[in-house]
Amino acid sequence: MERLNKRIALFGFVFFVLFLFAGLLAFAPGGEALFKEQRCYTCHRFKGQGGTAGPDLTDVLKRRGTVWIVRQIRNPKSHNPDSRMPSYNHLGYTEIYAIISYLKS
Repeated sequence: MERLNKRIALFGFVFFVLFLFAGLLAFAPGGEALFKEQRCYTCHRFKGQGGTAGPDLTDVLKRRGTVWIVRQIRNPKSHNPDSRMPSYNHLGYTEIYAIISYLKS
């Protein structure tokens, strides 16, 4: 019986965390809006539009993993000390994942 209670409590906690995360995503700006607000298109092309100073991000998720992209957005110099890309460390993870979701589209 105690084992069952622990499983129910664990399930409740996981459900709560997922519900909370879903709620945060519902109120977060969309990835496309963030991509434009942060002016990513100034340097990066995506689906044929944008700048050429940075790499084309159209198929970036075929070349790089999500963790790599998060680190690149938050601290570009962690991958390349000479990177000209500014840090977007002011963005929260919810916003960064929204941008990544947009790049998957």
